[in-house]
Amino acid sequence: MAVQKLCQACSKSNPEQARFCEDCGTALQEDSTTVAAETNSALPATAYSYTSTYQTARTTAQFISAVGWVTVVLSVFFGSISEGGIAGLFILPSLGGAIGGLLLVGVGQFSRAAVDTADYTGEMLAIMKATWISGKQS
Repeated sequence: MAVQKLCQACSKSNPEQARFCEDCGTALQEDSTTVAAETNSALPATAYSYTSTYQTARTTAQFISAVGWVTVVLSVFFGSISEGGIAGLFILPSLGGAIGGLLLVGVGQFSRAAVDTADYTGEMLAIMKATWISGKQS
């Protein structure tokens, strides 16, 4: 049995000599929990196939966030160049634009999180189906 380090961030087992997690890249602590790698004979290794169908939604969410950030930057820029007088009228719309841009960023990030959750759920379902099918065949 090989001794392995357990990543504190993602809980993935890594080789004992690893300094960084092979899955998420987080630095492994020297005193991190070690686990023994062993195979469970009750659950055979199964191959599964999963193809994400959420690429369009993921791209749309990234686009919404990008538009939000551009709106924030432009609003702050135009708000900062107004110095009073008639130009001072740009401060309130610029503030509203910055707030609206931040709301767009939030909507984009929330959408991305929802899409990623749905995608990961689909992948977990594919793994469970593959495990169930291989269990019935053995």
